[in-house]
Amino acid sequence: MIARLWRGWALRADADAYETVFRTTVRPHLHGINGYIYGHLLRREHDDEVEFLAITFFDSLDSVRMFTGPDHEVAVISKEARRALSRFDERVTHYTVVDADGDDDVHRRTRLRDGREET
Repeated sequence: MIARLWRGWALRADADAYETVFRTTVRPHLHGINGYIYGHLLRREHDDEVEFLAITFFDSLDSVRMFTGPDHEVAVISKEARRALSRFDERVTHYTVVDADGDDDVHRRTRLRDGREET
């Protein structure tokens, strides 16, 4: 399983607008990607701005490329998101998930796919 981490920042006045874009545009698009598993949007308040951290999970880098195109490290930012954000990471970081708590079915499917089924 691959974790994709991206950060963006919005002025306080625009932060709720970005959350709405994530819920109404980004999330539905992700759900249409074969191999997308789930995601989280985290919010952290600063003095004059709000930082967002999006962590999305895919079953493989090939699935990530279905979202991004050939360059899997490029940030995918919609026009609506660009209007709400004051700045954002242009490049995205990926990690291979080596251990996780949570949905046993998701993790079991990942182990099976990777040939690591535990008995």
